[in-house]
Amino acid sequence: IPLRPQDAERAVENLSDLFRAALGNDTARSTLGEELDLVRRYLDIEKLRLGERLRVDLDVADLPDDLPMPPLLLQPLVENAVYHGIQQLPEGGTVTIHGHRGAGAIEIVIRNPRPPAGARAAGRHGMALANTRSRIEYHFGRRGALDVAAGADEFTCTARLPESQGEEALASK
Repeated sequence: IPLRPQDAERAVENLSDLFRAALGNDTARSTLGEELDLVRRYLDIEKLRLGERLRVDLDVADLPDDLPMPPLLLQPLVENAVYHGIQQLPEGGTVTIHGHRGAGAIEIVIRNPRPPAGARAAGRHGMALANTRSRIEYHFGRRGALDVAAGADEFTCTARLPESQGEEALASK
């Protein structure tokens, strides 16, 4: 804190925003823009911790900021990418978050490198993936999905959400 007071202040502000979101309830509403802002704040905190080891490739300009969605849907997926990917690699790596629109849906792809099989830390039971998948199913039914691909060198999560959910669908949940 004494060496980098401005970084410390920004980290505390980012943490407080993350805590506020986490302490909310699942019936609260958010927007994609707010969720992406939380992801940015989380990554800023991790950049303070990991330094140059964490690189981010964020391309979400095509996505509608005002799209209603449940809170904290994306941040746990990005946290997994950092914890299970970047943090475990001595050289670090890049978390890629790309989004695009098409066929009445948006797709957000979160990708991270994976350490070699023998160097991976023990998993934490896949709770973030299971919870996110369940929440997408609860809020969007079959119109939403979370697909996961675990390759030898790369892990990818793809969240598909309907672009037009109808205000009443999300409000009633």
